[in-house]
Amino acid sequence: MHHSIKSVAILVLGSLLLTGCSKSDPQIGTQFEEKQDDNQQSGGNNGGGGNTASYSVAGKVIDGYVSGATIWLDINGNGVHDQDSEPSAVSGSAGDYSLELTEEYYACIPYSTLYVDVPVGAMDEDLGEVTEAYQMSFPPKLEALTDDDIFNVSPLTSVIWELIEQRLDTKPEYQDEVLSCATLRDNQQLRNEIKNEITDVLNQVVSFYNLSTEQIYQDFVAEGDTVAYQTAQSIVTGLKASYKYKIELHDEFPGAEIRVTVYQDVEKDQEFGFEKAWYRDEVVFFENAYFSNVVKLSEESNLQEMDLLISSITRIDAPWPNGATGDILKVRNDIYMNSDGSYRCAAIEGVEFVAGNITYGLQNTYAIPGGEDLESCQFDDLGVPYEIGYSYYNNISSSQYESANLYFREGNAEFDLLPEWAALLDNLDTLNKAALIEHLQGYNFAFEDEVVADTDYWHKRQVNSNVTIDKYSDGTWMRTTINDDGTRTEECSSDGETWEACNS
Repeated sequence: MHHSIKSVAILVLGSLLLTGCSKSDPQIGTQFEEKQDDNQQSGGNNGGGGNTASYSVAGKVIDGYVSGATIWLDINGNGVHDQDSEPSAVSGSAGDYSLELTEEYYACIPYSTLYVDVPVGAMDEDLGEVTEAYQMSFPPKLEALTDDDIFNVSPLTSVIWELIEQRLDTKPEYQDEVLSCATLRDNQQLRNEIKNEITDVLNQVVSFYNLSTEQIYQDFVAEGDTVAYQTAQSIVTGLKASYKYKIELHDEFPGAEIRVTVYQDVEKDQEFGFEKAWYRDEVVFFENAYFSNVVKLSEESNLQEMDLLISSITRIDAPWPNGATGDILKVRNDIYMNSDGSYRCAAIEGVEFVAGNITYGLQNTYAIPGGEDLESCQFDDLGVPYEIGYSYYNNISSSQYESANLYFREGNAEFDLLPEWAALLDNLDTLNKAALIEHLQGYNFAFEDEVVADTDYWHKRQVNSNVTIDKYSDGTWMRTTINDDGTRTEECSSDGETWEACNS
């Protein structure tokens, strides 16, 4: 069965009347048209608007050693080289580069991703002239630089950042975050959370490839590390396929923010009964919408052709008609393949309304009948939701907030109280924002309040600077503390008073 992205996510976006605005203009090069001497190749744009570059960072571009690759610092976190404002350099012989920086941009090194664009025509000292463009990356360090820091960019460091992006894309708390230098530099809590993600991913990569952290970041060519070298070569296959498809998506969606990863996954192979299959994750962000697909690719010799859709998520956030700033209508459609090859589907719709420093929300979740193929997922007749959720977010200060989510299903007394707030797209003209807010204000959302409503389940959260406390309807509590060194301490409780280390 073959289905294009257009036949799945784009069709859904169209049905939701998406009118996405651009975030950035792609500037992905595919040709290294003019060879330069080594001195020229080490230079580039310092991004300083004419200011003198007085700092530098150095390293190597390694697949084998690659000359003629463009190294650039993603200051604004959009994943696109903004050539007028983001410093760059070109690698010379033995993959050496030196990125010359102003003081302002040197200060961004710990908080920005370093990318390398390897164009057609660049030279790999082991394999010869590059015939397929690809991109590599080095994740932000999120800690102070030292005089000994070397930034060797390779397929191994690239895997780390790709996995981090995959993780962040699946977590709602990060979906609206722009991980720019300024954001990470100025937000210690966010910085510590991302640092923990990097640590977890690094441990995952170390375990999966059976390589040490030192092997991942070292110059494995100079060290004669054949295991790391061979691992890097296998990863490059996915990097080249990712880059090629990313260019296609940029052509199809000019200005959108795009992420593509091509990889192999033993767990997916086991779940779906495939043998050493290749998969592609693709996420396309518009200003108020995104779609995300996971697909199985045909075979290693053709990593551009889709074989099966594993999952598709499409979401649009639109301003509520005639609402206040922050009032949002949300619509999301999901499609998932089961292990037997059939499909299951779900639709989610919701609203968020702002009242002072509090945001109230309602969310309906619908089970859509699935079947043997994608066409069985029909989102035009939602029927009755199987779950309704009420949400509360109290923005107390820049470092403090409370949130709560109450969920109701058939059989709960609350489930049938707001029948007019189902099938939102069909009833926009008749819905009364003030009436919904008044209704939700009657619930015990505050963290210290006892939930007395007849719920199926609920969850409350309290955040105070670096300490987060969660409590759940099953009587369990969790306290997460982000320590000064960026590590995380998790403690559990049954009463919110006596805490002990959580069982792993």
